[in-house]
Amino acid sequence: MKKIVALPLLFALGIFLTGIYGHAARGQTAGTAHIEKGKITQGDSMSMDVTLDKGSNLAGNVYVVAFPDGATNEGVTLSCGLNPTQTSCTATTRMPLEAKLGKWVISKISFAPISGDAKVLSQHGESSFEVVAHGPVVLPDGATVSDIK
Repeated sequence: MKKIVALPLLFALGIFLTGIYGHAARGQTAGTAHIEKGKITQGDSMSMDVTLDKGSNLAGNVYVVAFPDGATNEGVTLSCGLNPTQTSCTATTRMPLEAKLGKWVISKISFAPISGDAKVLSQHGESSFEVVAHGPVVLPDGATVSDIK
């Protein structure tokens, strides 16, 4: 009877351990991105919170690269700086006014220490957002200069 009960428990434990290994391979650092609004208007500033699974002992920068779904060019790179042991920051950039409308996907999150090579991080959390139209562009027609000293 004990062998019959132990077999399903060992099977379940094996599946559990395999699942853990598949999510975080040895030596792989993880980065989680959280996108503030989910919808970004062309031409607007955008930001996302990035949390690393552990802090580096060196200062550096986090880079998040996103492309329109299915594309490999015309992407954007968001970035933020981290001090030693810091694990989270808010990465920012401005979405180009001519950015492609529709779904965008985060393709890479990396950490570049002040010295050494950048490390690509495994991704967790939100991985896509939507770019929406800006609408008609209104620009000024003139300017007045005064109070020159």
